[in-house]
Amino acid sequence: MAQGLQVPFEHELVIVRPGPRSGYRFIIAIHSSRAAQPPGRAAGGCRLARYVDPLDGLYDALRLSQGMSRKAAIAGTRTGGAKCVIAAPADESLWPLTGERRKDVLRDLAELVDELDGRYLTGPDVGTTAADMQWVYRLTPYAAGFAGGGTTDGTAVGVHACISTAAEHVFGRRDLAGLRVTIVGLGGVGERLARHLVHAGAELTVTDIDLERQALATEIGAQWIDADGAQRHDCDILAPCALGATLTAEEVRGMTCRLVVGAANNQLASDDVADVLTEQGITWVPDFVANAGGLLYAVSIARDHLSEPDSLAVVRRLGDTAGEVLRRAERERTSTLQSAIRIADQRLDLAD
Repeated sequence: MAQGLQVPFEHELVIVRPGPRSGYRFIIAIHSSRAAQPPGRAAGGCRLARYVDPLDGLYDALRLSQGMSRKAAIAGTRTGGAKCVIAAPADESLWPLTGERRKDVLRDLAELVDELDGRYLTGPDVGTTAADMQWVYRLTPYAAGFAGGGTTDGTAVGVHACISTAAEHVFGRRDLAGLRVTIVGLGGVGERLARHLVHAGAELTVTDIDLERQALATEIGAQWIDADGAQRHDCDILAPCALGATLTAEEVRGMTCRLVVGAANNQLASDDVADVLTEQGITWVPDFVANAGGLLYAVSIARDHLSEPDSLAVVRRLGDTAGEVLRRAERERTSTLQSAIRIADQRLDLAD
């Protein structure tokens, strides 16, 4: 496990067990359900990834579930915060998983989720898809995120809304035309965000560790760069949309952008990097604000029974939340992370 990382552990429930069919380690961490309606329930996506050290999977589950609690509070979904991590061995040869092997993993997931009897509502995350959740839903009612494009569209729309609001704060205009944006990670959310930004007139640079994604760059007229060093590429706005913990103090000191807004979870390698961003004059919209659109969209569709257009309208209000975070940080002369945490904690207290 990586040394020096801040590991939260104030969780209501943590389950770690091997899947009887897949043999993978399944970790469900329920951080907080105190603000949930109905009470005692929490929601969060399911991440399927390979880990050299199984403890890294546990660390991910603990930190991601904490982020979900903050995300739910600041977005006002009243869902509580949880996360599932399915930790596959780093030397797994059959990757990505397909066919019966993947179904075995999903059966194991459905069985564990169903045993919790609604205490944990799962959904897609890195390594899992809306189609996976549709399949899991056949075996347990406690799966969501597969209607109308799943959480991917909601997340991308929410990030775009936060970029527009933050651009007004930093550059004095919401119009993104001509602003140079670098997207790191062209998965489902990164691709959709890229298309939104091209439509908005941004000058786009993109990258991904999957070199086949270069075809998307060609299609949308974006510049492709190598993934190595991409966060330090000369640009106005950086959008991290891959895995987390990539913003280290050293990395931030080498960055040229003025604004960071992306879809990746846990973008900071440690919380003190938020202060380094402030010192460097880089405005950061905390990830649990910017990427809350997927959760908002899923809740609006599945629980509140809103239409897809109305659900996306709810998601776009995340821009207002981002603006509140940035104004408070400026007023109180603190980092945007501390500003967002204070707002989330206040909303949790009001929900008690």
